[in-house]
Amino acid sequence: MIEKPKLLLLVIIFTLVGIFGIYAYAVSIESKTVSISDLGPGHIGSLVEVKGYIKEVNQWSDGDLNLVLVDYESGKTVDVTVDTEAAENLEHQEKLIPGAKIQVNGLVEDYKGNLLIHVRSSEGIRLLQTATANTLSLGIILERPEVFEGILVVVRGTVWDIEKIESLNAYTYTLQNSSDGYYYSVNCIVFNVSEFADRDNMRIHSGDEVIFEGFFEYYEQKGMWQIQSSEGKNSMEKIE
Repeated sequence: MIEKPKLLLLVIIFTLVGIFGIYAYAVSIESKTVSISDLGPGHIGSLVEVKGYIKEVNQWSDGDLNLVLVDYESGKTVDVTVDTEAAENLEHQEKLIPGAKIQVNGLVEDYKGNLLIHVRSSEGIRLLQTATANTLSLGIILERPEVFEGILVVVRGTVWDIEKIESLNAYTYTLQNSSDGYYYSVNCIVFNVSEFADRDNMRIHSGDEVIFEGFFEYYEQKGMWQIQSSEGKNSMEKIE
């Protein structure tokens, strides 16, 4: 007859073997490509491949890396947790910032009623596009501003209403472009710049077309959305 402590130990061992067996079976199956907007409870327990843009990045005290991915078209999001060991071995981790586009392969789990993609291997995260390589139209951003809040965006448009703020060593201006027959504009502010010029020291005037990169934020004091950068001239490129 097996003693109770030994029986309990055997139960624990068989339980763990069963759990790891289920996971091993799941990861051995080819992952299914799913869009973030289509993820649902029916995918729990399945290995999936999703693509999206990083909206938030958090490193927990236990070493796990948590990402929030967003689908720009639908505005839907999903949490992604990367195990500590996998996070430590990620390539280009310094480029995994809000605005970067990545591909994720992991197991869909239910975490407190919400869907979570669990990544156990560094190979489960693939950088597809850096944040600064993705030029967006103002229309896409301004139609769903809450989706892009806190994200590093790169936009192209025409400069108007340039104003220097001496006390802040900054310039503000309006950036405007059109999409599908509609005109969109957003306030921009660039800090740490003594003259309004681009990274190649080309002076920028009203009516010039530029590419500008900065973080999309809500300016509560004026009750409006804006793009801001502290990178000075390095954040702007004049289009000839």
